[in-house]
Amino acid sequence: MKDMVERAVYDVYVLDGVKYLPHYRNSSVYVGPGYKDGDVAYSKAYMKQSGAKEEQALLWVRSTLGVIKNVLNPA
Repeated sequence: MKDMVERAVYDVYVLDGVKYLPHYRNSSVYVGPGYKDGDVAYSKAYMKQSGAKEEQALLWVRSTLGVIKNVLNPA
């Protein structure tokens, strides 16, 4: 069976062994395992400031326009 889902390369972050992926509705916001709407999400700047290691991964295509609440940004 052929996989028909479109994929693209995205930045992902690894912090303390946990991989943070771009949110499906807004690829500039990163979420960890078990994320649910209303949980805390993280900006790219926050991940970098926290010392997360940047990697690339081939993922299903994400949106860029969605509004995500509770996003931590650097102070």
